[in-house]
Amino acid sequence: MQYLNRDTSLSADQRENISFILNEVARLNGIITDLFKVAKPRKLLYQNVDVRELVERCRKSNADLFSDKGIEFSAGFEDNLPLIEVDPDQIVQVLINLLRNSTEAVAEGGKVSVRGYIYRGGDREVVLEKERDMVCIEISDDGEGIEQEDRQRIFEPFFSKKKGGTGLGLYVSHSIIQHHQGRITISSEPGDGTTFKVYLPISMPRKGGEFEAGHSPR
Repeated sequence: MQYLNRDTSLSADQRENISFILNEVARLNGIITDLFKVAKPRKLLYQNVDVRELVERCRKSNADLFSDKGIEFSAGFEDNLPLIEVDPDQIVQVLINLLRNSTEAVAEGGKVSVRGYIYRGGDREVVLEKERDMVCIEISDDGEGIEQEDRQRIFEPFFSKKKGGTGLGLYVSHSIIQHHQGRITISSEPGDGTTFKVYLPISMPRKGGEFEAGHSPR
């Protein structure tokens, strides 16, 4: 199909139809991939990683999206931010998904920001694990915001208000964070932007290793 799309003898209508088919195939492939992640999550490969490095990977992945909409992206981190103990590839997947949601929510020239800091309490939706502190990664945008009834369902499977959305991205992200013994929350008001907060355990003084998903890596 991709080879057909490069055929110079095709008409504009034919090219448009082929592009539509390719986009639909990519969308369906994404749905199938997300369903597999939910149905059979793989083992988590824990490493001690720097939040800054994870965010930088996500920034590079979304650079074209930021550029296309003229989005002002900024990132700031608390001094001496400790390492977190996570599967880096899975957390990058979560952060990329959240950044793309923010990018789609803002207008041309909008703002998206990321902050990283030690969580010291105060969020009613987060229960701090005994003897284990957390780092919070906060992703905010100045988009149109989300209605309360939609916020309450935002992490449900197949719930989406986006055209062509599968409703699986945030559900999978929520599942990944839960498997890391973390938390993910959302705060938003219509017309006042949206903020996602991802809470992840600070690394313990031990070597990284392989652990079953859903079990605390201690």
